[in-house]
Amino acid sequence: MSPIRILIVEDEVIIAESLASLLTDLGYTITGKELRAESALQTIEKDPPDLALLDIRLKGSKDGIWLGEQIRQRFRFPFIFLTSHADPKTVNAAVAVKPHGYLVKPFQRVDLFTSIELAMANFNNQPATAGNPPNAQAEPLDHIFIKDEYVFVKLRFEDILYVKADGNYLEVQTPNKRHLIRSALKEFLARLPENQFLQVHRSYVVQVRHISSFSSTSVFLKDNQVPLSGTFKDGLMARINVQ
Repeated sequence: MSPIRILIVEDEVIIAESLASLLTDLGYTITGKELRAESALQTIEKDPPDLALLDIRLKGSKDGIWLGEQIRQRFRFPFIFLTSHADPKTVNAAVAVKPHGYLVKPFQRVDLFTSIELAMANFNNQPATAGNPPNAQAEPLDHIFIKDEYVFVKLRFEDILYVKADGNYLEVQTPNKRHLIRSALKEFLARLPENQFLQVHRSYVVQVRHISSFSSTSVFLKDNQVPLSGTFKDGLMARINVQ
């Protein structure tokens, strides 16, 4: 599990450095600082971030709105516009791209933090293909963001052993840690890739690749044991191709 990775696209070097320092203090990881929209797009193509902060007015032939359009059409991560211009023309042009947030400079630390966390939460709750046209060449998501205390952190699907429903909360078990989040099991299961996870009990969902063995009443995942109910046994046997 890792902190949210953020790309900064800002043509004022001092502002970019200040923003990077503030984000680092807030617990985020900076993937890069770009001055131009074109170079930022090249960086994104090589290493997509979890979120991008885009200044609208950039030096060069392309602006932040153009870059936002490219992200919206080709990739699958949220972006927030930054600008010192709040005139109707700029706002309307930005809104048309459907950003996941909009911050007017100068802004406070709490405004930045809140905007990032809301953008990640709202984006993470969308269907995997939301906002992407049918011909978008985005790579399939290999992770989900869960809220760990006050921030959202990335959890890769391959690191999840199982998920257990406990009242209004879920326990998400990984090899090294157990995370407690507020969600219904059905809603959380809908956010996981169907080809990797399987429900084996009304209160348990498991990562299929981590199943080491099973009996008539239990499923074993490394050093963990979860119950298997008769309702879901046939589905398990069909999924793992029992001979």
